[in-house]
Amino acid sequence: MKNSRVTIMLVALHAGAVMKEHRAAGPMTLAVIEGSIHFKACGEELVMRRGGLLALGDAIQHEVEALEESAFVLTVNKPAKQT
Repeated sequence: MKNSRVTIMLVALHAGAVMKEHRAAGPMTLAVIEGSIHFKACGEELVMRRGGLLALGDAIQHEVEALEESAFVLTVNKPAKQT
């Protein structure tokens, strides 16, 4: 789902698949719904399992690796306009 303010994606990865380091277009949340992933951002690493939820600020560089067959919901918000 995508509109002018938010993008919501279901991402499914095979075991060992890597989403190389990249930046989201705005603040984001990631909710693991199946499997487990290795998440790296800001020099920190964590393993997230089913039910795990993470929130990141605007344009933070990150990388995701599936440790097993995994799926997560990624929500990216369009940054608020500065006035």
